[in-house]
Amino acid sequence: MSLKYTRKIIDGIHDGSLATTKTETLPIFDLEMPVECSGVPDEFMVPNKAWKSQEAYDASLNKLADLFSTNFKNKYSDVSDNIKNAGPN
Repeated sequence: MSLKYTRKIIDGIHDGSLATTKTETLPIFDLEMPVECSGVPDEFMVPNKAWKSQEAYDASLNKLADLFSTNFKNKYSDVSDNIKNAGPN
């Protein structure tokens, strides 16, 4: 991603526009992500739009979730169930 787009996203954070824009839920991680930012192409705001293959994107997303979950279990096994259940599903 170019520095120009990164700056636009930071500007959207600072001026509050990203807090009020439309969002989508990122599957598996259950995170709300803004889908538009003035001056930034959609494919940078919605990750799967940047991938040529939806199957490859899904495989990568699942792999990332597995890595996250494994790392979390290894390092933070002593946290409450609420925190454990907040991770990827």
